[in-house]
Amino acid sequence: MRFTPATALEQLDAEALVAFVHPGASLQPALAAWDAARGGTLAAVLTAGDLAGEASALLPFWLPGGPVRRVVVASLGKAGGLDLEGFRAAAGEAARCVQELGHRSAGVLLPDPAALGWAAGEAPSWDALAEAIAEGAGLATFRYSRGQKAAQDPAPGLETVVPLAPDEHAALVDAAFGRAGKLVACIDVARTWIVRPGNDLTPARWADETRSEAERLGLSVEILDEHALQQRGFAAITAIARGSERPPRLMVVHHRGGAPDEAPIAIVGKGVTFDSGGIGIKPSQGMERMKYDMAGGAAALAIVFAAAQLGLPLNVTAVVPAVENMPSAHALVPNEIVTTYGGLTIEINDTDAEGRVILADAIAFAARDLGARAIVDMATLTGAIGIALGREYAGVMGTDPGLVAALCKASERSGEKLWELPLGPAHHNRFDEALRSDLADMLNYPGRDASAITAAAFLKPFAAGKPWAHFDIAGVGWSNAARGHRIKGPTAAPVRTVLAWLRAGAPFGEG
Repeated sequence: MRFTPATALEQLDAEALVAFVHPGASLQPALAAWDAARGGTLAAVLTAGDLAGEASALLPFWLPGGPVRRVVVASLGKAGGLDLEGFRAAAGEAARCVQELGHRSAGVLLPDPAALGWAAGEAPSWDALAEAIAEGAGLATFRYSRGQKAAQDPAPGLETVVPLAPDEHAALVDAAFGRAGKLVACIDVARTWIVRPGNDLTPARWADETRSEAERLGLSVEILDEHALQQRGFAAITAIARGSERPPRLMVVHHRGGAPDEAPIAIVGKGVTFDSGGIGIKPSQGMERMKYDMAGGAAALAIVFAAAQLGLPLNVTAVVPAVENMPSAHALVPNEIVTTYGGLTIEINDTDAEGRVILADAIAFAARDLGARAIVDMATLTGAIGIALGREYAGVMGTDPGLVAALCKASERSGEKLWELPLGPAHHNRFDEALRSDLADMLNYPGRDASAITAAAFLKPFAAGKPWAHFDIAGVGWSNAARGHRIKGPTAAPVRTVLAWLRAGAPFGEG
């Protein structure tokens, strides 16, 4: 999708127009004048009461004559209950409607934020509103264009969006749409990777594509192949990959926007390109979804790409181990002991709890080799998080209360929902005790009780005392239906939340 410079409504040359209204409220003056000059169709339609009152409800209709052939009115719901996430959702629904109706270009009329009813009372700035609208429109109109069906049915997509804003706010609006466009483009890279099947996106191919994208953005990148991983002692990554004919990779991508001597923020993501469960093979029902077990890794890479695109004045490094977890004569078997990159030993009692094992090596690398000043990891780690929080909230846990609080605050700005789960006290911690092994330092799976928490507790020691937070995105990484700005498919959570945190300066620390 391309965002063009802002223009006035009277100068719009596009196939469709999107407008936002509180049902029953007066049209904003620019829209009322534009409509009156065309016979008052919009006012008549709204007066008839055809627009439903709930937020994000749509009313599309034809407009005879002129370049604008379709108007899509999006409801903002009742006055007084509005927030930026509601605007993202309304913009997403409207943009998807325009796209599904076959239009390639649309103008989006930005209302005056001061004239709307906001739940928080104080109206956001023009650029904050513009960024939310552009994000919603861009996120909702993603299409996966690789594959046989896309080639057979090349339906047109919404290609061009024109923001419509008063001249005095046009520069702010253009900059906001530009930022949103860069962010959505990076999210689309991640979503394209996530939706691809495991036989297409193998660890090696993913690493090659990551290198190409990173170099295109001017980022430095290091890829460790299976030989380098073995030589350097990444035994947890290579142990999980052993059962597959497709060798593993470790991808390390650096955005160096801060001082040369400043330690980076490390963003670590789980990259299991297909998870069969290994020797402990999963049931066949639903196994096809395990192509998205690399969604955390895709998100981590997208975050660093976006940090570079937005020119953030920070050093940020993505660390993504990529493996395929398969059963074979060479596969890891229960009761094996694996010595991790950080030196701790793991008793593997469940080969389907593989994500935490590869993350152990990656987090230890971020702490030890990168000297990261804070570590944030993200993973489709446990089915338990979906049972606990459903598909609306990601779980977040961490060792640094200030870091977790800052990420939760960032999620309020991004609209991605988080819920903090407890990791337990520093001493006599039952979650940590559950991970004890008679044969090694740790078990990789202590059982079903609190299993989303014990999975995080397993990762904790590999951060080696660094401020660390963990996102479990297994419940929110994939959406089963298109709604608001969400598509049916990969969400690329928590890219927008972590970017909001980074854009705020990446605060952490209890003080």
